Amino acid sequence: QNWNIVDVWDLVNDTWSTDTISQARDEMTAISVNDKAYFLGSGSRLDIYDSTLDEWSSTQIPDATGIKSVAAVGNTVFIGGGRYINMLDSETNEWSSYKLDQPRGGMAAAAIEELVFFAGGFWDGDSYNIVNIYNTITI
Repeated sequence: QNWNIVDVWDLVNDTWSTDTISQARDEMTAISVNDKAYFLGSGSRLDIYDSTLDEWSSTQIPDATGIKSVAAVGNTVFIGGGRYINMLDSETNEWSSYKLDQPRGGMAAAAIEELVFFAGGFWDGDSYNIVNIYNTITI
């Protein structure tokens, strides 16, 4: 089967179409920031759809391991999974990262105002009740 297909709904014209991302993946998640949509899943590839240009691009997520989760605050996309929280500035396309105190994948991610939360997850067969909270003003 082909797992790199994206279904696209055009709200203005009330029509469906399909497109493709750079490679087939499972465990997909996505988020939008301004005029861009970010698609990630297993592996280290991040696909980016720019709605203003109607173009796709992709980049490598640094230090990408584990089942990833994603949140956004302002122009920054936060990707958690494995040993790091990777942050992509959606305007400059520059990466930065913070090391997690406990590596884990499958976390829940959420953002409220300037705070980003990464909660729970698992690693090497163990489940965790850890919640990492990042204040985007002070990091």
